[in-house]
Amino acid sequence: MKNFLKSFYLQEDAEMQTLTKNANSNFLLKLLYLRRKRTTFSDLYKDYKKEIGADSIGEDEVKAILDEMFEKKLIHIQDGLYYLSTNRIDKIDRTIAASIDRKKCIVSTYFCKVYSSPEQIFDWLDDILIFFFDNYSTEWISDLYYNKDYIRHSKEGLLKAVNLRTQNNKNIDKRDREILPDMFLQMLLTPNDPEINSLLWEYGTTAFSAKLITSSHGANPVTLETFRNSICLLDTNVLMNIGLEEGDYFKTLSSLEKVYQHLGIEVEILPTTRDEYLYTIQNIKNDVIQLVLKGYSDDVLMKTGDRYIRTAIQRKCETEEDYERFFSSFFTLPEFFHEELAIGIEDDQSVLDFVEKCQVDEERLKLLGALHESIHNDKKKAAHSLVHDVGLIAGAEMMRTTQKAFILSQDSTISAYSKQKPLEQGLTLSIQMETLINVLALDSGGVEVNPQNYIPLFAQMIRHGLVPDDKTFQVQDLARMSDMEEEVTRLPDEDIVRLATDIATMRMQGESEEMIGLTFRRELQDVKRGIVDQLEDSKRDVEIERNEKERYKTRSNIGEKGLEKEVRNRITIQYDLMLFIKVQLFIVGIILVPVVLYAMFFISNKQVFDDTWKNILLSVGAELVAGVLTCLIVKPGKLIKDFINRKKAIDEKARKEFLKYYEKT
Repeated sequence: MKNFLKSFYLQEDAEMQTLTKNANSNFLLKLLYLRRKRTTFSDLYKDYKKEIGADSIGEDEVKAILDEMFEKKLIHIQDGLYYLSTNRIDKIDRTIAASIDRKKCIVSTYFCKVYSSPEQIFDWLDDILIFFFDNYSTEWISDLYYNKDYIRHSKEGLLKAVNLRTQNNKNIDKRDREILPDMFLQMLLTPNDPEINSLLWEYGTTAFSAKLITSSHGANPVTLETFRNSICLLDTNVLMNIGLEEGDYFKTLSSLEKVYQHLGIEVEILPTTRDEYLYTIQNIKNDVIQLVLKGYSDDVLMKTGDRYIRTAIQRKCETEEDYERFFSSFFTLPEFFHEELAIGIEDDQSVLDFVEKCQVDEERLKLLGALHESIHNDKKKAAHSLVHDVGLIAGAEMMRTTQKAFILSQDSTISAYSKQKPLEQGLTLSIQMETLINVLALDSGGVEVNPQNYIPLFAQMIRHGLVPDDKTFQVQDLARMSDMEEEVTRLPDEDIVRLATDIATMRMQGESEEMIGLTFRRELQDVKRGIVDQLEDSKRDVEIERNEKERYKTRSNIGEKGLEKEVRNRITIQYDLMLFIKVQLFIVGIILVPVVLYAMFFISNKQVFDDTWKNILLSVGAELVAGVLTCLIVKPGKLIKDFINRKKAIDEKARKEFLKYYEKT
């Protein structure tokens, strides 16, 4: 369901719708280029369906894209043939040549010492890059747009995955299977190589284009599983269109039959519907024969808009006998839904008994009749039709108690009644043809395309040279898609299930895509608000705690600053006192110590001092002894450094003292 929501999110987003048009335009442009000549719409349409891998894509869709391309002068049309200008062809030629040369250069640079041929390496590299963008596109876009480094952080897992895929590649020489993954990782992580950046951009935008195109085609796989092996009960208004070339759904029934067969859906009618059908055919025949007998021309008859008249005229009916013969074939119930799928008649007696019981239930008849009148401005429903519709609804409800079943009906009253009832096993009670066409994507790939799996188209585009032009997309476009998908990924599982179920229910009930998209965006916004509210609650709790800590810190800082000042003053006094003592010791040692020594010698040796030279020698000797002793004690070099580094030393001592304080507290 997560993938379904991602695909739906892309489909309903206005910006992505514009980008999808661009992707389709560029895709058709390259298909026309590959033709290399003027081409009919039919051939171009076939090419488009072939590359997409679906035969059920409507012509109108492709024609609308080509018409817009013509208006923008991207292509030209002459005599019903589509073609490109010579300048555009030359530009594409140069782009393709540059791409080929780039890949050759990269292979010769990063994958040169191998045993496999260059062609084998090219194919292997294509396969690995397709695998890489299938699994690591989000990381690549994040690295590219947000300047992250997610790929490098994921390199171990990536290397293992590439190694496993390479080991399974039998086209590569066995001797290369061990070394190629490392070579690929080295190439991928090479910084600022313009050739590698261009190669990755080419593959990345091709993957982006393939995802956009694929998401716009095909039915949701979850929806297909809902219909699988179910029973489709036909209402009279659908049964009457079978076999009519001019019927409202003649072409649709052909496509629908194929889907029914693929999904194992059986088609049945109730006996009451058979009776209603024959009754209605008789009335239509009488009315048409009356018109024919009045001699109206075919032109006048065609203007009635009656599908039986249009079909009869197409079959060359002219006389009353022709019309009698024409209608006689309709008094036999259609054998097939279109050509192959048989129409059965429900024969479960419990179901038939319940139908008969409900058709005489006044309460049921009154309820459905009132609903009809509320829709049709108080106009009463014909009694026989009302009885039939009550029986049809009752039969379907009874069948749904034991199996999957739904009514295919164009009746607005039955549709309104169905919307009042809950889905059973994912199926609405009744569904209209237009709604069924929509939910099964009959005109847009149907069961042939899985809108959630873009890899087949991605591979086709790479191998057939259908890559987008360099300027088709911007990195912001890729980042937006990545963000949208990540937005869905982050949703809680229960919300994903609920959103997907709501979308499926609205589609089953025939709501417009615009209303479904609007409802989805509203519900998604509510879910995101809930997530934000939870985050905000957590943030508020954290904020309150942080504010309390800040207030405590502020209060603490006031005390701490006072304490810090006291500690610093105390250490400054101690340091300055230490310097003062050392200076005093130096002065005493240099001046007083020699005087004291000299006096001591003079008192004990008076005769020595009578000699002048002896006095000088004694003075110098005393000075030297005092100087040496003083230097050993005071260390004048360190004293000078202490003076120079006074502030730094005080700061360091204060820091250590403060740390001791913090450790204690």
